Amino acid sequence: MLSQLCVLWLLHRYCTIEDVGWFFLGLAIASPVIRFSSLGLMQVQGTDAAEHFTFGHYLGVRLLTDITAVAAIAIIAASINIGRHAFLVVSLIGLMKAAEQISNVIQGLFYRIEQMKFAAYSRMLHGMVTVIFLGSVIAMTRSVSLGVLAATIGYLGIVIFYDLRISGRYADIRPHFEWKMLWGLGRKAFPLAIVAGLNSLNANLTRYVLVGFLGAAAVGIFGTMAYMVVGLNEFCIAMSHSAMPRLAKYHYQADVRRFTRVLGILILTAIAAAISATLGTVLFGHWFLELFKHELAEYSNVFIIVVGGGSLMFLGGILGDVLVSCQRFTLRAVATTIGVVISLVAAIVMVSRWGIAGAAWASLTSNTIFVLILGIMLWRIVAQLRYASAAKERGTNSNGST
Repeated sequence: MLSQLCVLWLLHRYCTIEDVGWFFLGLAIASPVIRFSSLGLMQVQGTDAAEHFTFGHYLGVRLLTDITAVAAIAIIAASINIGRHAFLVVSLIGLMKAAEQISNVIQGLFYRIEQMKFAAYSRMLHGMVTVIFLGSVIAMTRSVSLGVLAATIGYLGIVIFYDLRISGRYADIRPHFEWKMLWGLGRKAFPLAIVAGLNSLNANLTRYVLVGFLGAAAVGIFGTMAYMVVGLNEFCIAMSHSAMPRLAKYHYQADVRRFTRVLGILILTAIAAAISATLGTVLFGHWFLELFKHELAEYSNVFIIVVGGGSLMFLGGILGDVLVSCQRFTLRAVATTIGVVISLVAAIVMVSRWGIAGAAWASLTSNTIFVLILGIMLWRIVAQLRYASAAKERGTNSNGST
């Protein structure tokens, strides 16, 4: 959380609001491609209780998809005619995110073997590198592209000198390119690729609509407020990912009591974090925005709505991770597709009428509906699990009586 705030402050301190807008637009263009190419491998690996694939298979797929994703981002940036400077920013952000995704798949190994501390240390290192490399270079050069390039180098350093070194204690870290196994892994994970790409697209749809109606400066203002919720996202991601292997095991064993207990803890913790963040924004949002730029404080009321919508989105992410723990990849993809359609319609209608405030209301509305959809799906899964648990218990009692 602190690293994101430091970078935001440096961006607003040393760059124009338009430059900040291009930075967030670059993230909006690159992130869906990177997330789609990630194939949700960290989640698949973390819930692979039967260990159908080795770590080398996951790493091999990740390297291949990263190369493809970086090339695709460069092609997209070149085709939409956003100018040379913006093209460079978008392409470098794609490279930076690709380097980050290599760490992501290694963290999946840490989650699977329940060595959460190593995943946490890796995330901490990424936060430090973001501030030291990206932030300091922006402060010295006032160049977003050079800052992103420095962060990319830092992320690769984390992969080489920390992630791979630690993971080598627990697995063979050489990438495996057995094409039959890679194809099987890719086919299994493809529904999650759709989910990951659509989730990122869903989070960035309002930025596409904003730049079309109001320009890069509006993206800079809205993107700054939305980015401040990323700290809550990191907390929710760490919490849900650490619980996924246990949820997967309890679902596989039809242990409904333990499954629902972990699920309840996740939901209640996410709700408590969302309420705390929203109340904090109500009380201190105006003062907080003034720390970055005076004109941002004019949107303090909008900021409350943005935080509320972002909190719901992360609650939806937790519910979606629970579906993934149950290996319901296709169901997760269907829910996300519906969510994207709702977000697009809401963004076009509301941004065209109310501008930046409309973007915030669109986020809140679409995320509320998305959480309800996921909640209904999860309720049905729990009902099925209760039935399977009861059948298992009847079978055990029957065998005991004979």
